[in-house]
Amino acid sequence: MKTMSLEEMTDLCGGRLIAGASSSPVSGLSTDTRTIQPGEVFLALKGERFDGHAFAEKALEKGAAAVIAERGQLREMQERLPDDGGLIEVGDTLAALHLLAQRYRAMFHIPVIGITGSCGKTTTKDMLSAILNEGGKALKTEGNLNNLIGAPLMLLKLAPEIKAAVIEIASNSPGEIARLSSILNPTGGIITSVGPVHLEGFGSLEGVMNEKCSLAGFIAPDGFLVINHDDIPVERIGSGFKGKITTFGAADSADFYATAVRQDLKNGAEFLVNGREPMTVPVAGLHNILNALAATAAARELGIDFEQIRCGLRRFAGCKMRMEILDLRGITAVNDAYNANPRAMRESISTVMAMPAARRILVLGDMLELGDYAREAHRSLGLFVGQLGPDLLYLMGSFADEVRAGAVDAGLQANRISCFARPEEIATSLREILQPQDLLLVKGSRGMRMERVLHLLNEEG
Repeated sequence: MKTMSLEEMTDLCGGRLIAGASSSPVSGLSTDTRTIQPGEVFLALKGERFDGHAFAEKALEKGAAAVIAERGQLREMQERLPDDGGLIEVGDTLAALHLLAQRYRAMFHIPVIGITGSCGKTTTKDMLSAILNEGGKALKTEGNLNNLIGAPLMLLKLAPEIKAAVIEIASNSPGEIARLSSILNPTGGIITSVGPVHLEGFGSLEGVMNEKCSLAGFIAPDGFLVINHDDIPVERIGSGFKGKITTFGAADSADFYATAVRQDLKNGAEFLVNGREPMTVPVAGLHNILNALAATAAARELGIDFEQIRCGLRRFAGCKMRMEILDLRGITAVNDAYNANPRAMRESISTVMAMPAARRILVLGDMLELGDYAREAHRSLGLFVGQLGPDLLYLMGSFADEVRAGAVDAGLQANRISCFARPEEIATSLREILQPQDLLLVKGSRGMRMERVLHLLNEEG
């Protein structure tokens, strides 16, 4: 964030300066007293299980230039805070964050790309930012800062030296993409995929489609939208969108597609874009090739040549716990445990099952937030896995029995399937049966924390 005065910060967030010198310099905004730096303003957010107002005094002790607090908290706050503590009054601290981010973003006349989708957001974001960084400094979403708090905080990291920004926006209930997009004011957008995720919030695949496609309504008329040709009919974007629509997908009917694909887990994938332009990405999987095509399509819309795209994709470092390849003493482990949904499960499993190995062992946890569809989704996953025939199938979670039943129905022998209650049990069993040249996939929803299995295997080794 570029330095501004306390008065400017107050104006941008729509607040009223109650205490503090209006000319005091402000170097940034923080919502966490554990990481706040001197000169930053502390925003006292409220949630179901926390209230930032309780930490205002601590923020000032650590050198905060001021605290942004809600009107109803002011009297108690003023009694606690030191006389020289800056204080900005707002009606709602989350709304103030959104207004601040929206107005601050408007100060920068650079490409800002919003990325959403059921799968592939983070990988596509990292691929596109790697491409952009070949031509100048690009800002990209860090970690999981992609929600109603995180995405606005990312926008506040814009600075004069930034030439472009790639911001990931996520949603688990209707209206969140629209709310974030109105703050982001994107010059371009990417919808990586539409699939059955967060169905507890959206109710149906149609609800997911509507939510993801709402990004289009906030892109400038001279902007662009890159969409997954396999998931989203162009007409779903609506006649109200005046920008350019570009598609990517598996078939050559898309604007960007891949041919001559060669891949392996350790070296990644090589392919031709539209049968002409050679590309290399250091991650395997047809889904990652699609992510690379989405990033390529957006880069081309930004006027970037194929040579810069090639360089950027080659330098793409991969994402932690997303098809991350680990060597466990001669055993290749694929840590894809960051998250899971029905589509992502199938993509990862298909990739691993297509690779050469002495044995292929799948360690799968539950797919969460599927609502009424959960039981059916896990039974269907079992059918899919059973048809592919892994050498061993290890399951953990509330729906492990559903996956097991589906796999058996599809013909996988029951003695190849084991269900466990805890990751420690899985790790103990794996230690007893793993052999050199085995290939191990570990995947599940974030709440399952399936990576613990790999951590335990490392500790035991």
